[in-house]
Amino acid sequence: MPEENQESPLPAAPVKALVFDLMGTCLDWYSSVNPILKDALLTSGEEERGTTLYWRQLFFKEIHKRFEAGLPQEDIDDAHRRTLLAILQAKGLTVEADKVEACVRAWHSQKGRCDADATWRLILSAASMARRDCSPAYAQIQI
Repeated sequence: MPEENQESPLPAAPVKALVFDLMGTCLDWYSSVNPILKDALLTSGEEERGTTLYWRQLFFKEIHKRFEAGLPQEDIDDAHRRTLLAILQAKGLTVEADKVEACVRAWHSQKGRCDADATWRLILSAASMARRDCSPAYAQIQI
């Protein structure tokens, strides 16, 4: 590592893209999805008891299984709906269609993590990015 006043032997390449997972990194998926799912399950007489975490795990397992099988990418809402309905069926629960749809839509309304804004500012400063377009449900950075 170069000393403090020495320049690096290799010039730093300009940042052209910064890619990372938003769900869980900048967005608090659990606090956004859990209350909606909990409400839907309570209307069927069931308590949440880890179903939110299981739903997320099953969702990722299922999209990975599709990828491994060479199947086309599935619409995210269809995948969330399909996996939630599979969980409900396995539990022998009936939940009204509008409650299922509210659960699926909850994935599109995730709250930002409390430390996300400071993190974005640090990333933007370090990468010298010119524009920030960020909302709790969607983040886009342009150079």
